[in-house]
Amino acid sequence: MKHLVGKIINLLIIISIFTTIGCDTSSGLEPGFEKVFYKLYGIQGDQVGKDLKQLPDGSGYIIIGNSDTTGFSNGTIDQDIYLVRTDAQGNEMYHRTFGGNRKDESVAIEILPSGEFLFVVNSENTNQKIDAVVYKVRDGEDAVYDSAVFGNQWEDNIINGLSLISNGIIICGTTTDLDSITKPNPPSDLRDIYTVKMDFNFVEDAVWTNVYGYSGDDEGIKVIELSSGSFAFFGTTDTPTPANSQTDLHTFFTFPTSVNGLPSGVLSQYGTAGEEFAKSVTVTSVNSFAMIGTSMAATSSIYVTFLRSDLSAPSGNGKSINVSNTEGISIYEATGGGFIITGNQIVSPENKDIYLAKIDNEGIVIWSRTFGTDGLDEAGSLIQSQDGGIVLTGSFQLENQFKMVLIKAGPDGEMNF
Repeated sequence: MKHLVGKIINLLIIISIFTTIGCDTSSGLEPGFEKVFYKLYGIQGDQVGKDLKQLPDGSGYIIIGNSDTTGFSNGTIDQDIYLVRTDAQGNEMYHRTFGGNRKDESVAIEILPSGEFLFVVNSENTNQKIDAVVYKVRDGEDAVYDSAVFGNQWEDNIINGLSLISNGIIICGTTTDLDSITKPNPPSDLRDIYTVKMDFNFVEDAVWTNVYGYSGDDEGIKVIELSSGSFAFFGTTDTPTPANSQTDLHTFFTFPTSVNGLPSGVLSQYGTAGEEFAKSVTVTSVNSFAMIGTSMAATSSIYVTFLRSDLSAPSGNGKSINVSNTEGISIYEATGGGFIITGNQIVSPENKDIYLAKIDNEGIVIWSRTFGTDGLDEAGSLIQSQDGGIVLTGSFQLENQFKMVLIKAGPDGEMNF
């Protein structure tokens, strides 16, 4: 199937893509497209891209996503993790699948100082609940891997974020195990923030605080280590705000903790009169932060919050990016200032495109681009490569199948560099 996709993609993309792109030939990239490209990866069924990293030596990319050989729309539960290793031009070197005979959902990938690939997965267990599984695999088509499972087999423990810290790893998400901490559980208490701190051998830190709860629906997206050795948590909560003690609307949140994960400051919330759901957060070169997600006011739109290194906000509660019907997915600090962002722009119930833009530090759009087919395309995460290009993963729908995509554009989002 991979070779079939490679043969039909040029025609489909010429018909469907909104942006001029480079294409493959049998001998590699056409002249002039060494620095910009799109590539599709897949086997039988559906494959999508979720997260990617560039190798430190610039020799290629590692992409993590999902695969279902019978197709996502067929209602099967045997979804696997799909990992693709490419060279610097996006040509596939090998791919691997991981997972059992139930549903596995990829979350994020990092590259360890040792050069090994680390990724986290939400895996359905035999009780049809979700456990967090962390994998560590060496580079290579046949390299062995290690893994560890975290969670309570009778409750959902869903991970949204993965972080490398100075002495290990932190995963962060949400749990339905509301009895795991000592606090009252009102009927409105649905989910709490779940996090695990471990060393590089998956040995859990027994002192670390694993669960944080407020009186509603709480979901962590990431934990970031601060220069002091303490930590900052980011996510979504519907905890009433100081301005409105009756609200049950979701907002972005952040709060600081000690080195052991004990809350050491106030919960700060950012939102509008609608609802905001956080998706990802990035730390900048000056140790400040930018968080992205979706605001569900009149229509869905990208919502961002900029925070100083002490977690205070320099410009109010946040910024709605003036692009309607678009979900915020990923944010990354741009070389030379500002941020590049990606999301899903909903054109119609049958058509969704990958949205790419650069914004300044006030959330003003400097430029924007869209990539997609006539189907339901979706964005994953994005990075800026060592040579200044913008690299993102996601999926394109081609007729009745989804394929993992890797797009590399120039610093201005155009397919020239």
